[in-house]
Amino acid sequence: MNKSEFIEASFIGSALFDANNCMLSVQQCAEFLGVHHKTVTNRIMTKNKTKKILAEPFGKGWKIPKIQFVKEIVSEFEKMKEDGKQDY
Repeated sequence: MNKSEFIEASFIGSALFDANNCMLSVQQCAEFLGVHHKTVTNRIMTKNKTKKILAEPFGKGWKIPKIQFVKEIVSEFEKMKEDGKQDY
């Protein structure tokens, strides 16, 4: 592993660590996934395991662990890398 690959792996690891410590609201989750907030709510309630979003009740809403979206987090990182953004 060269220095560049090590730095890239460190950024991905950092992003995953941050995701593990982050909980999203329904609205934040919808913005992150690029879907309507009702879609998120429907996916929380669905029995379909391939589309289900895991969430915990919190007050009148939901707490959604961001870590379940690892694939989206890594693809977002890859897109930023392709766009030449250095602030990842």
